[in-house]
This record gives sequence, structure tokens and C-alpha cells, in this order.
Amino acid sequence: MRSLNRMTVALASAATLGLSAAASAQVAYSGYTNGAFNATAPNSSAFQTATLLGLTYENSLFNGTTAAGQGFVGNNAQTQGSQELNNFGSFFLNAPVGSSTDYSGNTFNLLISFLTPSTGNKVYSANLQGTVTNTSGGAAIVFTNPVQTFSLANGSTVTLTLASSVSLHDPTSAACTVATNPSTTSCAPITGFFSLTTTPEPSSIVLAATGLFGLGLGALRRRNKKSV
Repeated sequence: MRSLNRMTVALASAATLGLSAAASAQVAYSGYTNGAFNATAPNSSAFQTATLLGLTYENSLFNGTTAAGQGFVGNNAQTQGSQELNNFGSFFLNAPVGSSTDYSGNTFNLLISFLTPSTGNKVYSANLQGTVTNTSGGAAIVFTNPVQTFSLANGSTVTLTLASSVSLHDPTSAACTVATNPSTTSCAPITGFFSLTTTPEPSSIVLAATGLFGLGLGALRRRNKKSV
């Protein structure tokens, strides 16, 4: 009886470890972003821009593989006038430092669409809303809901976390070398990360449990033979 109890505990522990390993397995991901000022963002993987006075957003494509259940999307801004890569899009502010343009009262909507991981051809999207505010000599976009959680059709859960704000013409983003007019433009990407918790298929769980039970039963039989 004691041997059987120990075997049961061992099987349960092994099953838990197996599910934990599946949850943190490497998973390929890909998608695209879109953005719009004072409007609903379009939904397209093609190159797309949105402009508000001297402030321009350029959309992005992203892809990679999770590590320890997380994916980081944080490339610097790419060359202005072309689609961004592996960030969530970038802003370009073409105005001299100290500009008096008033950006207050405007909004920015960001749509992040995941192509993979997915099931079939369904696209899973996260809608993030931001407000445009004035800063000393520039502008900032502040997201009001930077954390989003949604479920995929296979039962996996995605938690998306964005940097809560993007500032332009501050000491960290002034002088954008990839801009059309570098001397009067600052740029900054939207960055963030997501965590993916995968759920093993039921058939995989049954197969793993059956295999573990068989191994445990075999060990128990060998133990009983030795004791005879």
C-alpha cells in the first residue's frame, strides 16, 4: 500500500511538472499593428501611417519566439517612411524643440493583431486607447489601458503589457537619425512584452498520464518480484 501511495504521489508530481513545462514551452508569434488619431484604427498588415499636426505614427510588423513564456517587442524606430519592424509602431514628431503646438484634447487608438499563435485564420486583437498631451517642447502619448488579457481558441492566455507612455522631444528621444529631417525630428517606438500561457491538448495530457502510469506500474511489479 505504501508503495502504491508513493507511486501515486510521484505520478501526480510528474504530471504537474509536465504541464508546467508545456505552459512555458517556446511558441512562435507574429502580428502587426495599426494606429489612428481621433478615430478607430484600421486593420491591415500593409504599411499605414496616421498624422496629427506634426506628429506621425507608422505601423509595424512583429514576429519572434517566446522565451520562458514571454515575448519582448522593443526594437528602435526604423527609417521614417517605411514599415516598422518588431516594435508596436513608432512616432515621429517633426517640430523644433520648444514648439508651441497644442496637442491636448486629442486621442490615439492602437490596434495590435496577433496572427500566431492562433487557430485557423482567426486574428486576435487588442485595442489600446491613449491620450495625446503636451510636454515641455513636445508631445506624449499616454495609454489608459496598457495591460490587456485575452484568450486564444486553443485555450492559451495572452497578457499584453505596453510601456504606459511615449514621449517625444525629451532628452532621451531628441534628434532622430532615421527621420526624414533628423535635425528637427524626434522619434520613439511603442514597446512592450507579452506573456503566453499555453494549455496542452487533452489528448496530450491523457497520453502523458497513461505513459507515466505504465512506468509506475512496471516499477511496482519489479519491486514486488524482488520482495517475493
